[in-house]
Amino acid sequence: MGGFKILSERFTSDVPLSVSLVYALLKPFGLCADFLTRHTIEKYFTPVFTAVPQVLENLTDDDLKKETTKSDIISSIIKCLKCLHSRISDSEELIRGLELFRLRMILRMLQVKFCFSSLNY
Repeated sequence: MGGFKILSERFTSDVPLSVSLVYALLKPFGLCADFLTRHTIEKYFTPVFTAVPQVLENLTDDDLKKETTKSDIISSIIKCLKCLHSRISDSEELIRGLELFRLRMILRMLQVKFCFSSLNY
């Protein structure tokens, strides 16, 4: 009924996405990735695979601090992407890239937390 197309268009539109919204949109598909066909993932989630890392990298330090104090939402988003990527054959390199991206985000979160905590002393 066009839901996958709407999802794909939402990630490619110029309307900014919050981290919470990205997580809310991706979580159901990450959880049911085993039931999605390879064709569906390649057709509708390829724009998502490029848009989500850009959204996360463009977070300001204040936004990053706000999002990481709630939960480990950023790692959860990347895990959802990994579940979807794993359904595509020959995606080992892409999954490795997502893991490296996740580690960079964790390092950035630690740097932000350390910076803000040292300002309080």
